[in-house]
Amino acid sequence: MVTGLERLRVKGVGHLRSLRYGTAIALVAVASPAIGLTDPAISDYMARWDASVRAIRAQRAGGDAKVLAACLQILGWAFDLDAMAETASAGAWARMSPAQQDRFESAFRRKIAGDCVSRAHDDRGQPMTVLGVRSNAKGERLATAHVGFPDETGQNLTWRLHLAKDKTWRAIDLVVDGHSLVANERDKNAGVLQGSDGSIDALIMSVQAR
Repeated sequence: MVTGLERLRVKGVGHLRSLRYGTAIALVAVASPAIGLTDPAISDYMARWDASVRAIRAQRAGGDAKVLAACLQILGWAFDLDAMAETASAGAWARMSPAQQDRFESAFRRKIAGDCVSRAHDDRGQPMTVLGVRSNAKGERLATAHVGFPDETGQNLTWRLHLAKDKTWRAIDLVVDGHSLVANERDKNAGVLQGSDGSIDALIMSVQAR
């Protein structure tokens, strides 16, 4: 966990508290200087995340369709879904045709957006404290925050950010209390591939059905 770094109080991102992912991974920050929030691009990312979660909350009264639209907006700028989908494919990406890659990425996007909608209703408005940001050997940024009210344990979140093709910082994973979104999906997909003799179509249909 990143501790002892510059702290920033950001209100209203509590719906993430209810996120749960089944596969734990060890996220280790490679020894390097703490960046804190001195990088304007990372600071702007976290502020925009806060604003986007507020937008999701504001749409709840309008029904799931409006919440879904707001969730798709945050997915559109905050995550590098192409890179995430490739990792989540459990090694099948290179065997996919361009059309299959598009279908898989689309199913993966809809799955993550659907999770966002289901979690949005659990939002209790917990504050988020950004603990700090570190770089790793790959030049990625590991932005860590704590979400929760003062009288509860809360959760620790880590965004694994890299420079996408458009030269903006985007997340390629979100880790909640050590549980990785991408690793969880990758392990599910590996099971599907193992049980279907590596069938790409079976994999895509499995993701579409989640």
